[in-house]
Amino acid sequence: ALGYGAFHAISSFNNAGFDIFGTNSLIDFSSDWFININTMLLIILGGIGFLVIDEVLRKRRWRKFSLNTKVVLITTISLLVLGTLLFKLTMFKEMSWLQALFQSTSARTAGFATYDMTKLNTTGYIIMISLMFIGASPASTGGGLKTTTLFVLILVMIRFVRGEKYSVFKRKIPTQLVHKAFVIFVIEIVYVLIATFLMAIFEPNISFDRLLFEVVSAFATVGLSPRLPNERGLIKSKSSGKIPIGSSSSALSIRDNCSKSSSF
Repeated sequence: ALGYGAFHAISSFNNAGFDIFGTNSLIDFSSDWFININTMLLIILGGIGFLVIDEVLRKRRWRKFSLNTKVVLITTISLLVLGTLLFKLTMFKEMSWLQALFQSTSARTAGFATYDMTKLNTTGYIIMISLMFIGASPASTGGGLKTTTLFVLILVMIRFVRGEKYSVFKRKIPTQLVHKAFVIFVIEIVYVLIATFLMAIFEPNISFDRLLFEVVSAFATVGLSPRLPNERGLIKSKSSGKIPIGSSSSALSIRDNCSKSSSF
């Protein structure tokens, strides 16, 4: 029991998604509040980033937190709440509130599942793909676009429409950081589209939504899969394109976060 606990605790904190319960991930424990809550807390701690954890432990007061920490915490909580509500609203009868919360947490980017991915409807796929693509935060154990990049993109669009300056919490966001956020976003979108296009050529019998799910899951290092046929070919395709772009985009996000920790 101790070995099982240690293995899954480490896997959860590092957003690895590996389990030794069999082929059903954590589906057999979908109603176990203790396992679900502990796993989610570890996933969140690993996903918010070591810089944020260190700052929260040292400063402990919201007004003393850096802009980066505030943005990470706000975006993380918002995505958890929004993801949970969307899952529950679109799959009201099929998915419990606990399952909805867990999948909203695990999709960014742990890879555990308490709900069978093959039973997701179209809206469920869209929600999962969106959360997987966004991913975790800079300097964390997760992949994806990163929460800070998403925050900058949304903030800039809102400020642009209103004709206001790019600022938040009375702090100005550097133009260079805005440009980098959009460049990262465009690169990742292009990569996902190209990878999905290539997958569609080699796997013509698989629906577009499932192919996109597989590509984004691989790109963001999530590991969730709807258990498609010809799994060996899919794994080969994912592993061949998983490391280069995902790693480089994560490095950009981490570098931005570290070098501009005082402003973002």
